[in-house]
Amino acid sequence: MKNIQELDSLIQVKPLEYDYFIYTKNSEKRSSNVLNIFKKSKIKIKNLIELQFEDTQTPKIRTIGSRYVITCPYRHVLMGIKSIFDLLHNLHFKINDKVCIDITGTDVPYFFHLLKTLKFKKMLSKIDLVYTEPETYKKTSNKFIFSEGIRNVKQFPAYTGRTNPNGKKILLILIGFEGHRSYKVLDSIEPDKTLALNGFPSYSLEFKDTSILENKELLTSPSCKNNTLLASAHNPFETLKILNNLPSSHKKHNLIMAPIGTKPMSLGACLYCLKNESVRVVFPYPNSYISKNAPAEKIGKTWIYQLVL
Repeated sequence: MKNIQELDSLIQVKPLEYDYFIYTKNSEKRSSNVLNIFKKSKIKIKNLIELQFEDTQTPKIRTIGSRYVITCPYRHVLMGIKSIFDLLHNLHFKINDKVCIDITGTDVPYFFHLLKTLKFKKMLSKIDLVYTEPETYKKTSNKFIFSEGIRNVKQFPAYTGRTNPNGKKILLILIGFEGHRSYKVLDSIEPDKTLALNGFPSYSLEFKDTSILENKELLTSPSCKNNTLLASAHNPFETLKILNNLPSSHKKHNLIMAPIGTKPMSLGACLYCLKNESVRVVFPYPNSYISKNAPAEKIGKTWIYQLVL
């Protein structure tokens, strides 16, 4: 089942309740938007788990009121993931438990590893994910800036893929507003061919063509010319469909994916990689995130994606 709906519309026709709701709290108001909707709609949540991403060496679990708070090191993903699953184990997580994860503020490497662990440990078969769009962001020097510098380009530990020594390197980048990050991946991988997946239609008219303009250097590079694909910025299943329709010849080579686009697009890429383990996933890790300086000024629609893993 592949289901996408606006959360407000679904709540009006279908009662929801969860054994676990996992969300990330940061400086953006939209990071708490779904939790506020759930409280307003009196949706029952047995266990509330809040993630807080910090530049720390070790994770920390504590209880604050009625919620569990995990301080997650954004530089050490596997350590943070272990803490999350240690907590779930201590809370006696069961395979039939109902789980909802809000990916609005959750780091992409974290939800890639969360979903893979849940799937391959067979901890559950169905899951809901939610996401709140930005309607507009603050700009810095007339640009959307969310991070500072690039520490390195590394593969996700759980998505190392398989290498065909006789195959070519095909790089597929989900592009976003920070073109320097895309180009850093291109420079690091040195692919034989590059595909760029752009989020279109975008969340709002203000964002239209921004990713194209900001990724001009990538899109005009010799390996990428005329290789631009389109998928809706808010619908992971469109991204999944595009990836499923890639030429079968690509599977003979080495497909490398870089999820730098919208969170829903990255979710679609994650779903594809869960079923295609030969794909290697890489990511340009920033020195730091600066979303607190460029928060969403207005909140857009909130979507719920109901998945069978």
